[in-house]
Amino acid sequence: MHEARMINYSQKGLYFESDFYLIPGAEIYIGIPNSPFTSEPGVYECYRSVIKWRKFLDNSLYDYGYGIEIQTRTSQPRATRSSAESRRHTRKSCSIPTLVENKNHRIRGVIRNASSSGVFIQCSEKPPTGQKVSLTIPLKKKAEN
Repeated sequence: MHEARMINYSQKGLYFESDFYLIPGAEIYIGIPNSPFTSEPGVYECYRSVIKWRKFLDNSLYDYGYGIEIQTRTSQPRATRSSAESRRHTRKSCSIPTLVENKNHRIRGVIRNASSSGVFIQCSEKPPTGQKVSLTIPLKKKAEN
């Protein structure tokens, strides 16, 4: 199961963004909590779908945008654990400014959540892929007594 963000939809398809690399023509299952295709709130639905096209995204939190065609609605059961619950280490929300740097590039960002195994950093622009980077995180000053 991979996380994605649905941007728009119609009765025949939808557009979503994800970091997961999918190939056009591939058949996938789309699970939608709070489905916009139903008249009731809070309904989970699952659809068998086909990837029609993919594009690389420059200005998004995700790497790829996908157009899919919905084939059929399925009765595939909903996963028993959400992706947040399946993490080994609990994430804590935060808002800490940081600087992401490599040899040639500096990007300002904000750490949005953290755990003992990693952080999510929202950046002003996309950092170079496959590069070693260093983070500069300001420390809080101790209050003077």
